[in-house]
Amino acid sequence: MPIFGNRTHPAVSLKLREMGQPINVLTGIDYWLDNLMCNVPELAMCYHVDGIVQYYELMKTEEIPYLEGSKFSPKVLKDIAQNIRTFLQLNAAKEGHTYWLFKGSNDEIVKLYDLTTLCKPDMENNEQNPFSVPVAILLYRVARNMVQADDGAQHSKDICKLLCNCIKLLQGHTRHYEIIASANYMLSDLLIPDEKCGKTGDCEEEACGGIIVDMEEMSDFAADSSVEVQALCLPNRPTFVESEPVQTQGALETLEVRCLSALKFIAQGLLCVENSFGKPSDKLHSNIPIPLPYESLKSGSYVGSMSCFCFDNNATNNGDLQASSASHEHLAIQSKSGKETKVPQSNSWQYQLKVLLLNKACVASYTFAVSSNAQHRYGQVLKHTKLVLMCYAATKNLCAAIAEKSPEFLSLVMSLCGDVHIIMAHQDASAFAAIKEDYQLLSEAEGIISDIAAKDIHHNTFQWAYNLESSQERNIVISIDCYKAALSSLTNQSPEVKLIVSKLGNANNELGVYYMNQAMTKINDKGSELNLSALEEIWKKSQSYLVKGRDNFEEIHDNLNVCLLNANLGKLMRLCSQSLAEFQTEHREFTVQERHYYRKAASHYQAALLSLEKREVHSVIWDSVLWDLSSCYFNMATQLQDYAPLSTQSREDVEKDVTDYMMKALKYCDLETGTARLPIRQYRAATIYHRLASLYHNAFRNQKLDQRRKHQRTLAELHYSKALHLFQLLEQPCELLRIQLERVAICEFHTETSQVGIKSLQTALNHILQSEPWVASIEERLSVPTLNSVSSKQEEGVMSMDDKQFEQEAGKLLDIMQHQLKSILLALVKAAAVAKKGHGQNSDALQLYKKMYQVSLSTREESATVVSHSCYILSQLTQLYQQRNQSKT
Repeated sequence: MPIFGNRTHPAVSLKLREMGQPINVLTGIDYWLDNLMCNVPELAMCYHVDGIVQYYELMKTEEIPYLEGSKFSPKVLKDIAQNIRTFLQLNAAKEGHTYWLFKGSNDEIVKLYDLTTLCKPDMENNEQNPFSVPVAILLYRVARNMVQADDGAQHSKDICKLLCNCIKLLQGHTRHYEIIASANYMLSDLLIPDEKCGKTGDCEEEACGGIIVDMEEMSDFAADSSVEVQALCLPNRPTFVESEPVQTQGALETLEVRCLSALKFIAQGLLCVENSFGKPSDKLHSNIPIPLPYESLKSGSYVGSMSCFCFDNNATNNGDLQASSASHEHLAIQSKSGKETKVPQSNSWQYQLKVLLLNKACVASYTFAVSSNAQHRYGQVLKHTKLVLMCYAATKNLCAAIAEKSPEFLSLVMSLCGDVHIIMAHQDASAFAAIKEDYQLLSEAEGIISDIAAKDIHHNTFQWAYNLESSQERNIVISIDCYKAALSSLTNQSPEVKLIVSKLGNANNELGVYYMNQAMTKINDKGSELNLSALEEIWKKSQSYLVKGRDNFEEIHDNLNVCLLNANLGKLMRLCSQSLAEFQTEHREFTVQERHYYRKAASHYQAALLSLEKREVHSVIWDSVLWDLSSCYFNMATQLQDYAPLSTQSREDVEKDVTDYMMKALKYCDLETGTARLPIRQYRAATIYHRLASLYHNAFRNQKLDQRRKHQRTLAELHYSKALHLFQLLEQPCELLRIQLERVAICEFHTETSQVGIKSLQTALNHILQSEPWVASIEERLSVPTLNSVSSKQEEGVMSMDDKQFEQEAGKLLDIMQHQLKSILLALVKAAAVAKKGHGQNSDALQLYKKMYQVSLSTREESATVVSHSCYILSQLTQLYQQRNQSKT
């Protein structure tokens, strides 16, 4: 209808009329309805005679019902239209049925016939129904137009109903595979849009729109409906008999169900494409092909998703779409940008739809895999990544240009595949059995898609990525290869690069740790023969992957993981050094190669600390690395001290190196930070002080120069006192007693080599008497056994022994102490007796030492233990010694 306008008349419709012909009622109703539906306020009548315009007449729309010769009631007309619409809504309720609204010329009744029901007894199958194909095409076109509309996503429920009924009506029609396949593709795209690929939350939010019409046989229309014409003219709506509404399935609430439904539609679409090859295709019109709208509901972009397919007219024949049948139809395919790309005529609709459906299978399977991964169903994940990669390989073989347009999607798939393999590397036998069961269980749709995709795969370059492996090593290796493949399909500017490089670094670390644990297992397995060359090969593999992992994290400036990788390299170097010691059977000495590995370990630990810069970055990791660095120097010093390489170094050089390494171990042993591991660090520091004191003690014995000997003894006493202080804090009575006995040994040796022997003997006696509270502590512990034979200090991480070991160790130390005590008291008695006569003080001391010596010789009762007897002797001796000191004052 032509509509014109200007400033004074914004909208005027134009009608031509031959002069001399009056306007009848039907013409007036026609003009009035045109203006009313188009919301045009005025009508311009152009009167002419044989095409020559005579004059114009302008009238308002509301004046048309009152023109001379064509008067009618607008109210009655509106009531009739509204009542007919209501009548049809209530009675023409069967989806996919064809209805006929009929009124005879002289009838007073308007009748509604269900042609589908009427024709059904006369048809043997759907193909004989003359109305099924036109109605199916109508449903398809309506659905297509709704999809292309801007608000198409809001009508996804209705679109699904239309498409499902279209497919139902065309079932059995072998000449309409193109429409069936296209409808299945559109249904799958409604359920899993391309731009929502992998976004679980977004898909869940849109789940309410995915409603599928029940595909079961619908109930038959019971009878024809009719209504009287007079009833249609009434102003109030007449009462009609409503037919039963069609039942539909509920909303597909879960993403998993939506993916399964999408895969079913894809499988049906692929079957239609496969069955259509070699069969003629019906066209709705002789010259106009059916436009198939291959476009998602919503426009938008999603990084990593497989974009809608656009076929390039300029593409070469190599790797691009090829014609696979004699059919040459133009299909208008819309991209997300809204631009149409005409497919070259050499491409058949079967070929194009197959590529589109395989692509949609990629998206649906990947979305399913992401959902399964969130639910920790790793067998399902690997199965669907397999389906994704098979469909991708088939798509790439059919049309390489399409696959090249989606590198981010392949990167996501390979990254997910790597994640699954790295997780499977740590599964036990029962968990792997469940994974295997899920992996091998294929649904009918998955089997169809897999079989069809396999036909178009000439060389599957991704088969290694989705193979089910039970070996931990093999799974980690596959994960590394998957992450490398994911990176190879991305540019350096892609935002996903950093995440995948981080995953690759973690996988390299996992494999390096795996080989390191293998080497540790071989060393600890005493039943197998050690082969140094085999161990060295394992060390090299471990070091290689740990260095690669460290380089990966350095590339993305992940200092925290760089620190952890350096710490693992330090642990490996320590393991190498410890392994070399296992191959020395006789004349054990600390070798240069062992020292080399320890130094490399220390350098890796220091690099780890340097990457963190300060403790505040991550206190737990900082403390752990600091402890490992202290342990590295401590172990190196201990090995050097216990197995001194005197064949290659002098004793003085060895002692100097041991002192240097011990001081470095002490430097990195944090005694200021109050954490739960402080008792362990205190024990380590006490042990270091004790070993340094023992070192100076030994040097004191071997030194011949008096000045140097005096200095060595001073250093020994200094470190003994520091060790005593820390062991007292930790309540370690055996260690305290051992230190006191060593201090007594220094005094005894000094008595033998100097002329001030009585003073050294008295100092030694004081050391023994100071041990009384520690012996009492030993007795108290043995009288009250600890739970599970483990002391409370052991629960805190401090080195300790069970009750039996503790009692044996204490017994040995107390036997030595009693022997030293008797020897010292006897020497004191002799020294006091030899003193000059006439000194009352020496006489009193002689009597005291005799009494104390007599107490030390007392025999032990049968019921008494070594500990209780020693405790009794020390108590008596302490009382005697204190009485003498009181009498002097």
